[in-house]
Amino acid sequence: MVRLALGIIGAVFVLAACASAQEKDNQMKRDDTAIFEDFKALSGTYLEVEGEGEPAIIEYRLISRGTALTETWIMPAGQYGPDGKTELTVFHMDSGVLVATHYCGVGVHPTMVLDPKSPDGTYNFIPRTIANLGSAEQSYNSGFGYTLEDDGTVYRSEQWMISGKRQESYLRMERDAH
Repeated sequence: MVRLALGIIGAVFVLAACASAQEKDNQMKRDDTAIFEDFKALSGTYLEVEGEGEPAIIEYRLISRGTALTETWIMPAGQYGPDGKTELTVFHMDSGVLVATHYCGVGVHPTMVLDPKSPDGTYNFIPRTIANLGSAEQSYNSGFGYTLEDDGTVYRSEQWMISGKRQESYLRMERDAH
């Protein structure tokens, strides 16, 4: 009986090691540097053309000699309060991994990494750390994803934890022609 239990425990460890090795292998096959170059090509101003709230303006700008890309959300007054709302996400490379830190309007700052399980053509970011999270009940951004579409539009999904429950939103944006 002891041998059977030890055998089962050993099998679990082997499976866990294989899963970890597979995740590292997926990470190594993906070229985050090339993906970051795709993101850099977004530089410019975009307008929300489809979504779930009042239309936003989204600006992408290269900073720090091209080593970081900012994504600034400018949301109008109304749904987002009398003065509107501005949020910022900064993308950069860290030891071969594409990282994004989101400076949210609720004061929480999740740092996310590109998910190695993202399907081709879709770039999903998952939390690594969350700064300024006061409690488990506080709302925070728990992930976002991008699909850079062939016609130049960008589809963006976003996941939130609100009072301990997951919610999702999305939008589609197009480059401003002006």
